[in-house]
Amino acid sequence: MDTLDHNYSASLALEDQARSHLLEMAKWGKILAIVGFVMIGLMVLGGISMLTFASAFDAAGMGVLGGASFFFIYLVLAGLYVYPTLRLYQFSTTTKRAIPNMDSAELTVGLGKLKSVFKFMGMLTVIIIGFYVLMIVISLLVGGLGMLAM
Repeated sequence: MDTLDHNYSASLALEDQARSHLLEMAKWGKILAIVGFVMIGLMVLGGISMLTFASAFDAAGMGVLGGASFFFIYLVLAGLYVYPTLRLYQFSTTTKRAIPNMDSAELTVGLGKLKSVFKFMGMLTVIIIGFYVLMIVISLLVGGLGMLAM
């Protein structure tokens, strides 16, 4: 992939519409990033509330482990959400500074942040799809073994 990075001209001129699109992307990216940070905070608060109300899980027969496991799951999900949200925010702020100043170096940094978002989300998607396939295979194996035992 690095060989593709070296096959372009050193100068790149952006048309007015391209700059407009980049600024609009940066604006919406910043909005989505701020909403993402709020959601991360709510996930952490939700995890803390699950841990706090562990007695309700104990009454439901799940024990204290039920509240602790939900707390852990919420924190892991919030942690996974931090990296792409932070990179999206960095893309937005860097691009919004770069376009009016016609600063190609800063625009390159901003687009690198956006690339990181897509790369992370792509890897996460592949991992999740792999996990789904694994769970389907395990379910089929367990179901098949259960039918053989009958």
